[in-house]
Amino acid sequence: MVSRQLMDLVLCCMSSLLHSLEPAKPDQGSCRFEVTGLDGTFSRADIPEEKVNHSRHYQVPLDCTWVVTVAEGHRVYVIRNYLVLLI
Repeated sequence: MVSRQLMDLVLCCMSSLLHSLEPAKPDQGSCRFEVTGLDGTFSRADIPEEKVNHSRHYQVPLDCTWVVTVAEGHRVYVIRNYLVLLI
């Protein structure tokens, strides 16, 4: 009879082996945008289509950052039509 520890070890090794046989998902690179000045906009349309396609094809999240910078003493107003924040 095979011990429980040996079975766990075999299953663990098989899982690692199968995972290592999966093709590597290529890095999609940075998805970062900068908005500066007295006015500006940012939207999904800023993201190049190849990054969106990469995310869909490899089933990986698309993580983009918009950096909004204004001069000292100015304010940032954000008007949204639709916004999802993951915190």
